Amino acid sequence: MELYHGSTKKNLEFLNPYFSTYGNYLKAYTTREIAIIKSHTLGSDITYFFGKIKSNEPYSLIERLPGAFEIMYSNPISIYKVDDSPFFDIDLGLECYVTDEEILVLEEEVISNPLEELMKFSKEGKIKIYRYPDKPKGFSLDNSDLLDRISKIGTFELILKRYKELLAYYPELLNEMNNRLMRKNSKFKGLDKSDIIKSINLSISRSNIDPTKEPFLKIKLDKFKKSYPIYFKEINLVEISRNRKVLIDNEI
Repeated sequence: MELYHGSTKKNLEFLNPYFSTYGNYLKAYTTREIAIIKSHTLGSDITYFFGKIKSNEPYSLIERLPGAFEIMYSNPISIYKVDDSPFFDIDLGLECYVTDEEILVLEEEVISNPLEELMKFSKEGKIKIYRYPDKPKGFSLDNSDLLDRISKIGTFELILKRYKELLAYYPELLNEMNNRLMRKNSKFKGLDKSDIIKSINLSISRSNIDPTKEPFLKIKLDKFKKSYPIYFKEINLVEISRNRKVLIDNEI
């Protein structure tokens, strides 16, 4: 059997393991479509969902933020075909296999527009794609299901830290976050708009150092302006103007 590995790097003859939270492994997948989906280097479960909603249905790819897929899947990628013999299963799901060895590339396929390719797969019924704001049944329209997942990760302090990270992406979830946090700790006074502003200003500072570290900055700014327009003037727009690589609408 052959497996597929997606990468933003081209013309590779060998693929090597890399460090991740699961260990020092090279990942490969059973289908081209999954390899393309997992090839992105931008985004996380905050910006999209990928998985099976029902076991008897194709995988679903759900865009959580407006325009997220254009950011994640607009740049060319290479799909590398490899032999499956050195790979093994460590229960990562998503038809993913791993190896800790250097792997010879059997074939390279360059895909100039990954998003266009994924939309073709959707039309063919190989995957289900939901573009923002569409969601399948059972998924919260406001993305509050992310809070459900975070709430299961451990201590109150860790949950609070993740909620603060999430605020820059989903300022509209502020009240729901506070409701959940106060149920866990009755002495907690709550997050407020200043926490959102701090998070966004931190994103701006990171972007000025390296724009590639904050590819969703414009989306964060757009969402904050829509949720709290009267507080938008507290965002450090002077810092944004110094970074010409961040595309900000004239309206902002």
